[in-house]
Amino acid sequence: MPKQNRYLVCICTRNREDSLVRLLKSLENTKYEEIQIIIVDSSFPEARYRSFDPSSHITQINPIQRVQTTKGLPGARNLAIAQIGSEEFVVFLDDDVTVPQDFFVKLNDYFSFNPRIHALGVRIVNQYKTQTGIARRFLAARKVRHFGTVTRSADNIWVPDEQFGEISVEWLPGCCMVFNKEVFQELRFNELLERGPTGGYALGEDVDFTYSCSRKFKIAATDSITIIHHFEKSSRDDANSMSIASGMFKAHLKNTYPASFSDFRIISSQIIKYAWVYRGYRLIKILSLIASFSLSYIKERAVKSYSSKDER
Repeated sequence: MPKQNRYLVCICTRNREDSLVRLLKSLENTKYEEIQIIIVDSSFPEARYRSFDPSSHITQINPIQRVQTTKGLPGARNLAIAQIGSEEFVVFLDDDVTVPQDFFVKLNDYFSFNPRIHALGVRIVNQYKTQTGIARRFLAARKVRHFGTVTRSADNIWVPDEQFGEISVEWLPGCCMVFNKEVFQELRFNELLERGPTGGYALGEDVDFTYSCSRKFKIAATDSITIIHHFEKSSRDDANSMSIASGMFKAHLKNTYPASFSDFRIISSQIIKYAWVYRGYRLIKILSLIASFSLSYIKERAVKSYSSKDER
């Protein structure tokens, strides 16, 4: 029988009480005893969430620790890391996900057979909920060896939300990341990626951290464990206002800084690389938009052509 590992479950939340309650209830339904939950709450001071009491919603679980902060997401994650005690593993969950009843049992099974894996990603249902059908088919056509990688154009590619087996990866989506606590003896999330004086969403901190992790430790993804990502829109910053780290990860200088994307000591030659990658990333977005309009136009013309033939 696999060892009953102890898990520190870290939930960074912001102004989403309903989502948080839904996640906590799913954790309670696992009936797994060897977990300690910490909630790092960066909700707005004037919001009602400041008086939120987790114990009023769930009772069949260990006492929940709650920390309030004004930090952004990287800082909130680091606050949770500072609370690691006797737990062997740390699980980061976004507040808008839910886990199945056998979540921790399957984690135990996985790590009992794969003790060298220090970071693990899972199958995420609804991961590509916002993508078009064309984008879904394009990703499905990619060879599996490209899944879970970070490209030179700073594009981080995850795995499709159907079955994919077990693969080595270079990064993990932040909505569900599982780490052996040994990782945090060497690494922390980069708080320089936070936007503004009071932190911010800082999209990309998960890729920055887990890519750095992949340079030092073995990380993988498995479809034997599944979560559901509900993609709550509330409290998500507009993409245009997020840190420039969004999609850039400090120019994706893999060869220059193999341990991290987020080192700010950039010399002239690296600035050129950064500018090239940044423009290349924007060009990809523009070409994708043009392709989308072109396909819509072709489809419309085809429909009109068939309609005119039918009329004849």
